[in-house]
Amino acid sequence: MKWEDERLWLLTPFAVLGALVFSGAAALTLASQFGVWDLPIAGAACAATLVVTTFLMAPTRKPLFGLISFALGAWVAWAMLKDANWPDSYLEVAYRPTLTPLWVTWISGLLTLITCIALQGLAAADRQALAGT
Repeated sequence: MKWEDERLWLLTPFAVLGALVFSGAAALTLASQFGVWDLPIAGAACAATLVVTTFLMAPTRKPLFGLISFALGAWVAWAMLKDANWPDSYLEVAYRPTLTPLWVTWISGLLTLITCIALQGLAAADRQALAGT
């Protein structure tokens, strides 16, 4: 492994943490501006950010480390959102337990992972096509 690759690995946790803080704050701000429930919005934004940032920062084996970051993020999301309740603005179900934010977070992370892997495959196919011409 080259030194540049090792430096990327050293920077990855800081990049991921910074991106999570930024995306979470941005999602919470947007959700409050539009008057929608902020928990699923912030969860979806953080899940997508986690996968994309890890995918971009990983110098090698991007799909593997994207999957690992998704799995770790899914576990953290479960720990944080398993006891979520509907907000008081949902009058008929207010304060009742729900897994909606958790499912939205998981689905967002999974769709982001699938998209990243597909885009990497397309980029690799384009590189091969260009190399062959």
